[in-house]
Amino acid sequence: MNRESLGLAAILVSALLWAASANVAESLYAGGVGSLQIAGAESIIAAICLLAWRSGHSASRERTTLSIQQRIGLGTSMTLMVTTYYGAIELLEVGSAVVLHYSAPVLVVLWTLLCTRRLPRFKVGVSLVMATVGIFLVTELVVNGFGTLSPAGIVTALASAFFLAAYTLLSDAAMRTASPFEVTTQTFLWASPLCVVVFLAGGSPTAFL
Repeated sequence: MNRESLGLAAILVSALLWAASANVAESLYAGGVGSLQIAGAESIIAAICLLAWRSGHSASRERTTLSIQQRIGLGTSMTLMVTTYYGAIELLEVGSAVVLHYSAPVLVVLWTLLCTRRLPRFKVGVSLVMATVGIFLVTELVVNGFGTLSPAGIVTALASAFFLAAYTLLSDAAMRTASPFEVTTQTFLWASPLCVVVFLAGGSPTAFL
């Protein structure tokens, strides 16, 4: 399998995992858990698991090549993305929240277009058109307009898309000098302090625990 096929497979798996987490989050809401608690706990658990994996693999314990600014940017964008993502799920139907969240690639391509002054390749353009059509179909905007959706939910979901796009661009730049595993580990490591604040801001942790 070539690198492009592996990349596409990774995107598919990533989307499926985010969708799975959205459905888990919805079930937790029914149990009285708030979006801030889910967002904070998810990142803290991810950081613990990644550090545990890193400690057991000597090849992964090399000194990071990422600057402080990069690590802060990655951690902050991840925290804000996860927080707004679960906030959107709490305010909207799961399908609508997830699809609006995945309008992020459109923002990434638009930013790249502004920076490079070059039109995207044909297949990239086709993919964006299909993704945009999917957004309108899944959220039923074509049939019902925005009237049936929570305005706050739409704004929150689009904010999560913005922060996902920011994280994607920062990750792309970081992976020019570091491995994907190192970028991910540093992201969640530096997101953890912010996520503790987010978790505690959600109220008593009793329901989540």
